[in-house]
Amino acid sequence: MIFDRISLASAYKALKVVELNDGAIKDILFNKTSYYGTKTVDRFDTLVDLKNYINTNATYQHFDPECQCGISDNEAIWMPLSFNLTLPNNTYATFVNNMRGIFESAQEQKLNKLSIDALSNVFREQSELKLLKSNYTCFEYIQDQNRYISPCDYIEIIANDAYKNTIKLYKRTKSQDLNKSDILKLQNNINYIIANQATTTTTTTTTTTTTTTLAPCSVIDVDGYYPLYTTIVCAQQHLGGDGGYHSHDLGTPVTTYYMPNGLNMDPNLGPITQWHGDYTTTTTTQAPVTTTTTQAPVTTTTTQVPIAPGPPSNIGY
Repeated sequence: MIFDRISLASAYKALKVVELNDGAIKDILFNKTSYYGTKTVDRFDTLVDLKNYINTNATYQHFDPECQCGISDNEAIWMPLSFNLTLPNNTYATFVNNMRGIFESAQEQKLNKLSIDALSNVFREQSELKLLKSNYTCFEYIQDQNRYISPCDYIEIIANDAYKNTIKLYKRTKSQDLNKSDILKLQNNINYIIANQATTTTTTTTTTTTTTTLAPCSVIDVDGYYPLYTTIVCAQQHLGGDGGYHSHDLGTPVTTYYMPNGLNMDPNLGPITQWHGDYTTTTTTQAPVTTTTTQAPVTTTTTQVPIAPGPPSNIGY
């Protein structure tokens, strides 16, 4: 979650400056920009709630950028939309981004200049981050690292400047408040296959026999999105797809689902096989069909054949 953490940490840093200079912040609203557009998320009641969310869900993860890209498949950029500010006279003011990529508000003149500069800097950084996300390249020359004892001895990273600058920004996100860290936990396809295997083991006194079968893939629809799967592997194996996939955060509670790529949404190009928010299930009830069969009467005619007389008997007297 490289881009998630960078954008959240940038917003938290600026909002903390506002709270220290102007008063308590409440009702912080964000939206997430990912592969298929933007989505507004639940408000954070206080700045402390935002900090706890980052430490729990966007933890700083340690990895070696010389042999790991570190960027997941469902990265998002968090853009602050609005927040309420408790001013010194106990009144509330709402500060809103007008979506032009800069900080603007009718209440701006009530803010300390340090606060205005910090918020303006957030939107400048978010614009740069979007550019980096759309242009970065990182490729691990040997993908399957888990087969090696020392994977960095066998892996070469092919990356451009956009990726290197992203990693620099990521390393700056650690602070006294955002200090939770962990080891990188990116799942590759092999991890997903293992997680979705059902294993049955039969043990005798001398040998152990293991039979492994893959759990079946079940296609579902959520909030009008179809076809969806709960695992990446199933989305990649969808009949009619091109082997690729993308993700959607849907439902209540919000859950990440995976949708295959390569399907059709344009009726001019053929049958529709993919829906984004407009899928409906139609149930058709067929009227019962009654069939009456009348059997024709069977007429039997019997004709008696006359018996011809036999030859005369030659009986002597």
